[in-house]
Amino acid sequence: MSTHAAVPADPRQAPTRDLIAHILERYHAAHRRDLAEAVRLATEVEHEQTCPQGLVDLLMLISDDLEDHQQKEEVVLFPRMLAGSLDVLAGPIARMHLDHADLAAQFETLRLLTEGFTVPAGASESWRALYALCARIEADLTAHVELEEGVLFRRFVAAPPI
Repeated sequence: MSTHAAVPADPRQAPTRDLIAHILERYHAAHRRDLAEAVRLATEVEHEQTCPQGLVDLLMLISDDLEDHQQKEEVVLFPRMLAGSLDVLAGPIARMHLDHADLAAQFETLRLLTEGFTVPAGASESWRALYALCARIEADLTAHVELEEGVLFRRFVAAPPI
């Protein structure tokens, strides 16, 4: 059980410390666990005759890039936010926006490769589990990015131009 304060239904009302703790516990930990499982499942099913090739490599790339991104947040960005180092946040936050866009592009490639996470008839249980997990990871990552960009980052710098 978490020792951190719960994030209210409207996260804009949460203190920054609680919002960051929520992001770390709810999203960072889940992404690490889920992507490791997705790579394991992809390794298991990629040898199946009709399984799209390249799933393992793409999921490992996503996992590595997301781990690098999360480390930047955990080691650099979040501590600076908590310390109130407002004058040094624009650059790291801009880098996070770029990372988020790169991850979205990687997931678009994953969606194309998997035909929208559509499992063909006769696919193994592992293949079905893999695509369901990939869809969940994508949904979680989308919610995670929306929380960071729509709430947390806006506390420290103006929203990026659209």
